[in-house]
Amino acid sequence: IMDLRDYTGLKGSPDSANRAAAARSDHVTLLGGDLGLERERAFVSFLDFRPGISAWFQPNFRYSSSFSLYKDPNARTLLRDATDTNLYRLPKRLGALQTIDASVQLEIGRLIQARSADNSLTHRFGRTILPLTASWTRSLISNYDNTALDPGIGFQLGLGGVSSFRGLHTQLASSAGRLSNASASAGVRLPLAFTFSTRAQQGNSQTWARRVIDNFQALITNENHVYPDAELRWNLTPAKPNKIYSGISASFGYVVNENKTLVLNEIGSVVEQSRARTESQPMSLQVNWSLLDGFRTGATVTRSLRVESRPGSVTRNDNPLYQSYNIGKDFKLPDNWKARSKLKTSASYVSEGAVSVVLDVPSLTGLYLGTGIPSVLTNNGRRQFNFSADTDLSETMSFSFTGSKTTVFDRNYNRQSSLTVFSTVLQLHFGAGEMK
Repeated sequence: IMDLRDYTGLKGSPDSANRAAAARSDHVTLLGGDLGLERERAFVSFLDFRPGISAWFQPNFRYSSSFSLYKDPNARTLLRDATDTNLYRLPKRLGALQTIDASVQLEIGRLIQARSADNSLTHRFGRTILPLTASWTRSLISNYDNTALDPGIGFQLGLGGVSSFRGLHTQLASSAGRLSNASASAGVRLPLAFTFSTRAQQGNSQTWARRVIDNFQALITNENHVYPDAELRWNLTPAKPNKIYSGISASFGYVVNENKTLVLNEIGSVVEQSRARTESQPMSLQVNWSLLDGFRTGATVTRSLRVESRPGSVTRNDNPLYQSYNIGKDFKLPDNWKARSKLKTSASYVSEGAVSVVLDVPSLTGLYLGTGIPSVLTNNGRRQFNFSADTDLSETMSFSFTGSKTTVFDRNYNRQSSLTVFSTVLQLHFGAGEMK
C-alpha cells in the first residue's frame, strides 16, 4: 500500500521537520518517479508437492511463508538510522512466518483388498482397516516492534532457520517462536457396526521474548502430549425401514492431555515450572425416530478433570457433567401457504459447571506452606435453553425465529444472572439478470 500524500508540510509538533524528513527517506522510487511512502507490504509464498505414487500411499509436503510490514508516519516517536545517527526513520512493525507441513496417508486396507480375491477372508479383513494418517508440522515466527530494520529478501520469503528468526543484523526480535507438532491416527471397523479409532499427538514450542532492559531474549518452553485419545463409535442403520427408528449413532471417548511449561533464565536454569493434566470422557447419543412422522433426539455428556501444579500450590478443576440435550422435528405447513420447505424446529438444553480447588503443597521440609486446608477458588456454571424455527416461504423469502434463556451462576459469591433473547428474521433475496 503506497501513500502519495506529502508530509513535508507537517506542523504542530516539535519534531515536524524530522518527521517530514523521515517520511521522505522512506519514499519508493521507480525509474526516477516517486511512488510515494510505502505504508504496508505483504508477501505470501508457498510450495505444494503431492506426488501421485499410489492410491494407498499418499504423501504430501507443503512449504508456506508470509511477511508483513507496516509503517506509521504519525507514530509518537522516530528512530535513528543505524548507519547515520543524523537521519531519522519511521518506526516499523515486521512479522514473518514459515511453516512446513509433511503428511502421509497409508490405506493398508485398500492394498490388502487390491491383492486378494473378492470373497476371500483376507479381502474382508482389509475392509475393516481404516486409513493410517501421520503428520508433522513445524512453524517459525518472528515479530519486530518499533524498529528501523530493513529486512532482506530472504527474511521476507521466510527463508532461514531459528537463528534467522530470532534476530537479524545483531538486532534481536521482539518475540520469536518455534512450534512443532506430530500426530498419528488409525482405526478399525468392528462387528455389530462398531468402529474404534485412536490418535496420538506430541507437540512442543519455544518462545523467545526480548527484554528491553538488558536486551535479552527470555525463553519459555512448552511440551504437550495427547495420549491416549480413543473413541468407540456405533452407527446402526436398519436394513429395512421400520416404524420405530431410522438410525442410531453413539460414541464414547477417553482423552488424556498432559502439558509441561518451563521458564528459563539467562544461564539456562529453570526458574519456574508448571504441569497440567486433563482427563475427559465425552459421550454422545443420537436417534432419528420414525414415530410421529419422524423426529430427532440427541444427548451429549462430558466429564473432565484437570489438575494443575504450579510453584506453591496445586489446582484441581473438577468439572461436573457437561450436559446437552436436543430434540428436533420438521412440521408440514398448510398447503395454501405454498411454502417451499417444512418448518424445521429444534429445542436444546445445555448445562455446565466448573469447580476449582486450590491445594497446598508441602515444602522441602515436609511442612505445608499454607493452612493445608483445600480452598475453593471458583464454583460457577451456566444453564441455557434454546429454541429455533426456520423455513423457506418462497424462492426469494425465508423466515427464522430463535429464542434463548441463559442463566449464569457463581456459588462462591452467591449470585446469579439471567439473559433472555428473542429474534425474528425475514430474509428477502433479490437477483438481477444478465447485464446488457
